[in-house]
Amino acid sequence: MRNAERVHGGAGQLSKEILARRTEWKRVKLGSHAIVYRTKVGGDSFVVKEIRKDFADEEQVRLLGADMVAYAEQLNAAGVPAPVPLETCPIRYEDDDALYLVTIDPDVGDDVETHIREGEEGNCLRIVRDMLEIVGELFRQTTPTGTSELVIGIDPKPANFVRDHSRAMSYVDLMPPRFRKLGRPIVEYPEPKSRRGFDLAYFRHYDQRGLLEVLRTQLCRLRPSCRREFVGAIQEFAGAFGPRLTDHLREFPGTLFSTAATRRREEIVVGLPDDAMYPVRDIACQLAFEHPDRCSDETLQTIFDLSHFHADTPDPDRMNKAKRMLLEIVVDHPSRTAL
Repeated sequence: MRNAERVHGGAGQLSKEILARRTEWKRVKLGSHAIVYRTKVGGDSFVVKEIRKDFADEEQVRLLGADMVAYAEQLNAAGVPAPVPLETCPIRYEDDDALYLVTIDPDVGDDVETHIREGEEGNCLRIVRDMLEIVGELFRQTTPTGTSELVIGIDPKPANFVRDHSRAMSYVDLMPPRFRKLGRPIVEYPEPKSRRGFDLAYFRHYDQRGLLEVLRTQLCRLRPSCRREFVGAIQEFAGAFGPRLTDHLREFPGTLFSTAATRRREEIVVGLPDDAMYPVRDIACQLAFEHPDRCSDETLQTIFDLSHFHADTPDPDRMNKAKRMLLEIVVDHPSRTAL
């Protein structure tokens, strides 16, 4: 933890008190754009998030903080439990002039990723069904009614859900605030550079079909051995929202791959476009389920890293490398029907 002095403006009393005791914070998580801490003040537990992006100035940070509060309030109004930040403020570190957005949030529990990765299988499924119950609240609100496009978006990774000691679950990822600001959806921060990048981000965060692709691949990444159960739970969930979702999952390349013969599997992988990050990941999860010795946790993570969405669509060269890795496993290990 850094000991540099801070310069901050607009901090409320709670923020000032917590910032003054920064050496007492306990780091909980290091994310791609944020560091998450937990601390106590007066017997109450709080979560502190330091969010770093290439912010232009402190005013931009303040506006983003206000958007995060608005997003949390909209999620709660939609039936999705989400802790509303108690205070937000900009922080600038004097030693390297790094500008952060700091949010002070209520502590509503621990993220469920570890429980899914390491917990008893029956408990994992209960957690997944609780997550799907929260996702279902958003799925009931589409724009316009009857389409698969959602009014409010989320990133349904298990690491973005937490539960407390009573097993009450909340959604806690407010950055970026995926709501429609002045009619335009916020998909990433900063916004993707190309129209195709925007469309891909919109699909995976504001479209029922994209959300289920994200959730399916993230769950199976954490615990490939439970893939059959995870996929079954998601298919059952999709059935409650009509044929658009069930048809999409049935025709999803990962689903087709799971029951295909070896030659057909090769054709599916070769035919994937450069931005098919979730089919690539889902196929990798299927291979990890079938051949954990050949598609290890390390190999699976490498394929996820290669297909990562950065500021725009996935890098074609990295995606091709990921597909080559899949093909090597397919050729070396004939298929067996698993799902």
